[in-house]
Amino acid sequence: MTCDGTGEAFIDFARFKVPGAIIWHPDAVFPDGKRVMVMSHHFMASISKTVPFNQTVSARVWIYDLSSDHLTPLDVYGQYECRCVNNVALFPDGRRLLAGLSIGNDVIWVAMDIDGGNPKPITRPGDGFSHTPHFSPDGKRLVTEFYCGNPGTRIVVMDTGGGNRLMFPGRSGDYHFQPVWSPDGEWIAYVNYRHAEDPGHDRADICIARPDSTRQHFVTRDRPFWLSAVYGGTDTYGSGS
Repeated sequence: MTCDGTGEAFIDFARFKVPGAIIWHPDAVFPDGKRVMVMSHHFMASISKTVPFNQTVSARVWIYDLSSDHLTPLDVYGQYECRCVNNVALFPDGRRLLAGLSIGNDVIWVAMDIDGGNPKPITRPGDGFSHTPHFSPDGKRLVTEFYCGNPGTRIVVMDTGGGNRLMFPGRSGDYHFQPVWSPDGEWIAYVNYRHAEDPGHDRADICIARPDSTRQHFVTRDRPFWLSAVYGGTDTYGSGS
């Protein structure tokens, strides 16, 4: 739809008849506003708590052209022996992308050309699980969060090559999530939840800090921010959130 909410249209990706595609979702919009990067998920086996997600689900990445209604596959795996990409992100100029390859218990973020050429990892095995990085307004830095084990997750700021990393401080048990830059690049906003107190990850507090982690503080208290829906039975509360 357009920015004013008009022109709403639904795209049925099932009509492309991609073998085994169960779920489709958009990931990033190109700067020209005419193309969208989308992902399709394909189940390789029944989902189970005893089997890692990247061994039950594979994913493919595509470019969907809104003008021509054409779907183009992308190869984001290259030399890597995996078939599950966590998410993708576009560099601000739309000429390169970041692919989060799910390898073991880590997500390795790899920068590459749109056609998959010139891949360069910007995170390493052992860095931990992370979600989609968010580019600073000037396109020179990234912000994401890394799962750090028992302490929780922490916001990490780095340059687009993965260097000059800075990790935000936090209390043990804090989970920092969904960081975004302010339009002027002067602040980073994120949410904070505590798994031990809220295993369903229902609600969170909103926090802000400078990109160098100074002036870090809570904007809200008592977790008014609705973080996610809760799934699972009464004996497995929050198991699917």
